[in-house]
Amino acid sequence: MESAFAWARGMKPAQPLTVGAWTDFSAPPSQRMMELSDVISFHGYDDRNGIETKLKICGGYGRPVLCTEWLLRQGGNNFESLLPLFRDRGIGCYNWGLVTGRTQTCFHWGSKKGDPEPAVWQHDLFHKDGTPFNVSEVNLIKVSTGKLPASGLSSSPRNPPKLEPLFDFPVRDTCVCLGPDGTYYLTGTTGHPTWWKTNEGIRVWKSKDLRTWDPLGLVWSFAKDATWQQPKGGQQAIWAPELHYFMGTFWIAYCVNYGGTGILRSKSGKAEGPYEDMKPDGPLTGEIDASLFDDDDGKVYFVWQNGRIARLKDDMTGLAEDPHLLKPANAKDVGFEGAFLTKINGRYHLICAAFNKHEKDSTYDCMAASAGSIYGPYGDAYLAIPHGGHNTLFKDAQGNWWSTFFGNDPDAPFRERPAILPIHIDSKGRIQPVE
Repeated sequence: MESAFAWARGMKPAQPLTVGAWTDFSAPPSQRMMELSDVISFHGYDDRNGIETKLKICGGYGRPVLCTEWLLRQGGNNFESLLPLFRDRGIGCYNWGLVTGRTQTCFHWGSKKGDPEPAVWQHDLFHKDGTPFNVSEVNLIKVSTGKLPASGLSSSPRNPPKLEPLFDFPVRDTCVCLGPDGTYYLTGTTGHPTWWKTNEGIRVWKSKDLRTWDPLGLVWSFAKDATWQQPKGGQQAIWAPELHYFMGTFWIAYCVNYGGTGILRSKSGKAEGPYEDMKPDGPLTGEIDASLFDDDDGKVYFVWQNGRIARLKDDMTGLAEDPHLLKPANAKDVGFEGAFLTKINGRYHLICAAFNKHEKDSTYDCMAASAGSIYGPYGDAYLAIPHGGHNTLFKDAQGNWWSTFFGNDPDAPFRERPAILPIHIDSKGRIQPVE
């Protein structure tokens, strides 16, 4: 590299010379690249925090800065989060995909031959017919370059894109989990029309492509598996079961309709079970709507009702601490039920269900708030997915994020059928449906 710069300078070039840094900016090779360059150039596929760290290093040389490779939508490296940053800092930037085509740069790194086109493209801006992949991205570019007034960007929440049920079977509180073999598993509240009072237990479906779903039947039933979950006042139903995979097996968080939560573990490591109850002598907590969150450090948390949370014991048989209530900055809770927690791009996102009143009716919506630490402080609660109350979020095999959906209120696209829709994190760090 030293010799290449010497040869190039020996030709007395009229244009600036640069070598783009791409890895470990604090390492001597990267530092020397920047020292020798007339303008600083770099590659950046990090989220906003990572790009800001790189810009701080690059800016220390007092020279113009160019980002010559970026855009990894599925990793939070997108127009909404980074284009305003580049514009405000005066950073030149360009990505290496424009129209989807022979280079196949809309596919994610690691995609295999025959994989379906991802719902969230890694690169590229336009379809072959010239229509944008995401109109809001194009509008943001126009606003950033002065071709469109800032009013061209709407801050109002978008309704979900056109939705259709995954299959025609009554399901509420839909949950989808990706298994270790690339198979997706779906569960939720079943037993229509008696499900408010009684049902048989927990049903599961499986799919290889998120399109065709095959039933696995009852994986846990009151008739064969009940311990403490006995009838009470004519009530005996499992509500809102959730499937999760970690520690080499499947887990189901569940609640009974008269109040009380629990955790089941697959003894076979398979989604179809059989399952054992981790606390067969009684409920883990009171209330309803149980969920699990497996954090990056290996700690597992129990989440329930309206955002209550507690770390679990290592053997998953009980709570290891007193519960906390995760509160947003602008309300007493994110929502009154259906709590679910996940981590996207290094931030914790809590979603809950809430009824939002309108002039003539109410909608059952997915509300959300996020934080940098698991116990907060959390930012403002906001509308994430209209009509999407009591959903869960999951990442597919290609790294795209999705929300489940079932439809509860009369204005929903349909009612009490399982569905999914792609989501992304917008420029405000908020969960929103992909257009």
